[in-house]
Amino acid sequence: MKLLIADDEIQIREGLSEGIDWGKLGIDKVLTAENGLDALEVCRAEKPEILITDVRMPGIDGLELSRRAAQLYAPVRVIVLSGYSEFRYAQEALKLGAADYLLKPIDIGELEDKVAQCCADVRRETDESKLRSAYTALQRRKTVRALLSQGRPLPAELVQELRSELRLAAGERCFLASVSADDTDPEQLPLLCDYVTSALQPLEQAGVRVLFEQPRGPVLCGPGELMVSMTDLLRRWHETLNADLRGQFGASVSVGLSGAEIPERAAELYGQAERALLHRFSRGGASFLPWQQVRELPLFTRQLTLPRENLAENVANLRPDLASACLGNLFELYREHGVTAAEPLTAACMEIKSVLTGVLRDRGVSDELPNDELPEFVTVDGYEAWAKELCANVIRHLRLLSGKGCSREIMRAADYIQKNFQSDISLEDAADYVQKSRNYFSSLFKREMGMSFVDYVNHLRIREACRLLDTTNELTYEVATRVGFSSYKYFSAVFKKEVGCSPSHYRKQPES
Repeated sequence: MKLLIADDEIQIREGLSEGIDWGKLGIDKVLTAENGLDALEVCRAEKPEILITDVRMPGIDGLELSRRAAQLYAPVRVIVLSGYSEFRYAQEALKLGAADYLLKPIDIGELEDKVAQCCADVRRETDESKLRSAYTALQRRKTVRALLSQGRPLPAELVQELRSELRLAAGERCFLASVSADDTDPEQLPLLCDYVTSALQPLEQAGVRVLFEQPRGPVLCGPGELMVSMTDLLRRWHETLNADLRGQFGASVSVGLSGAEIPERAAELYGQAERALLHRFSRGGASFLPWQQVRELPLFTRQLTLPRENLAENVANLRPDLASACLGNLFELYREHGVTAAEPLTAACMEIKSVLTGVLRDRGVSDELPNDELPEFVTVDGYEAWAKELCANVIRHLRLLSGKGCSREIMRAADYIQKNFQSDISLEDAADYVQKSRNYFSSLFKREMGMSFVDYVNHLRIREACRLLDTTNELTYEVATRVGFSSYKYFSAVFKKEVGCSPSHYRKQPES
C-alpha cells in the first residue's frame, strides 16, 4: 500500500516521511510532494491509497487535491492537516469525503492510529470491490450462457464487452470453442474441469478468453481473423492437454470449434460449436471437431434394431464371447451411421437391459440386475462398455446362482470358495482343493465361470459387504475386514467397480 505526504513545509514533509515506521502500519511505499500540483501528478502516476495533505498549498489546495484524487481512482483515503485558524477548511474537507483531519502541531500517535484505520478501510473496500467484480463477471457469464443456449442474440452492451475483451475492431470476427470432458467418473469431473481451466495459459496468450463455464468444461472465445492459425494452435493445445489428462486422470476432453463470425452472431457460433461436438458420439473421446469439417454431415438420431433373440440365446446359454460380439456389432452400426445423440443409445441400452431381465426371469431368477444404473455417456464407446459389462455380469450372475455349464472340478471349487471367501483364500488353495495345477485350474476357472478367480472371490465378498452395509451398523472398514479384504483402499476400489459407487455412498442411498 502507498502513502503520499503533500505539504509545502519541508520540516513536516521530511519529518513525517522519515520519522514514522510506516512498514508496521502496512505501508510499503512513502511518497512526498511539496505542492498541490506535484501531488496531483504523483496521484496520477502512483495512485497512492492514503493521502496526507496540508489544507493550504501552492498551486491547488488540499481540498481540491482531495477532490481530484478521488475522481482519478479508488479507493483513496485522505487525512487533512490544518492549523487551528484553518479549522473550517478541515470541516469542508470532511464534507467532501476526507477520512479525517488533524490539527497542527501533529500528534504522531494519533496520526498513526488514523493511518492504520485508513489502511484497514482500504483493504476492506478493495476486498469488497473484488467480490463485486467477481460476482458481476459470474452473473455476466451466466447471462451469456443462458442467452446463447437458447439461441438468442446478445444485447449490445454484452457484445461491446466481448469485443473489448477480445480487442476486436468494428467488423472483426471471433470464434467459439466448446471444451467438454469425455466419459469420466462424475466424482472426478470437477477436478478435471479445474485442470482444464488451469491449462489455458497458452491460449490466453494468443487472446483466447473463457466466455462461460458448462458442467463438462469451458466455452472459449477468441479472435477469428486468423482462423487457420488459431485452429492449429487449438489443436496442438488439445493434444498436449489430453496427454496430460490421461496421465493425471485417465480421461480426455473433446473440442467442438465454430466458424468465424462477428460477435453479434455469437448464438450462431455457439450452435456450430455444440453441433460439431455431437459427432463425438460416433468418433469417440479426445475428438477435435472443427465446424468446417463436419457441417455437411447429417445428424443421426434414430434407434437401430437390436437382435434380441440372438442376444437372449447367447446369454441364456452362458456364451459371453458371442453375447459381447452381438452387442459389439450393434454399437459398431451406430458408429458407422454417425450417431449424434444420446437418446437412441440410451434407448438401446434400456432394451438390452430388458432382454437380460427376461433371461433372468426365464431362469426363475427374480434378483435385480447387478450394477444396472446407466450413467450419462457422451460416446458410443461409453454405452457399449456399459452394455457389455452388464451382459457379462448377468452371465456371471446366472453361473453363480445355477452352476450350469461348469465342470465337476469347478463346481467343487466354487463350493469351496463360497464357504471360505471371507478368509485369506488364494488361487493355490482352490487349485490344491480340487487337485489341479495352478495354471490349469486358473485357465479352466476363467473359461467356465467367465471371470478370473480373483474377480469371482471379490464378487462374493462385495455381495456380502452390501448385505452387511444394508443390515448392520458396522463401520465400512470393519465390513471390509469381515468379508476378507486386508486393505480398505483395495476394498473401496473393488466395491466401486462392482457396485458403481463408494461403500459410504451406497449406505447413504435411500431404500427403494
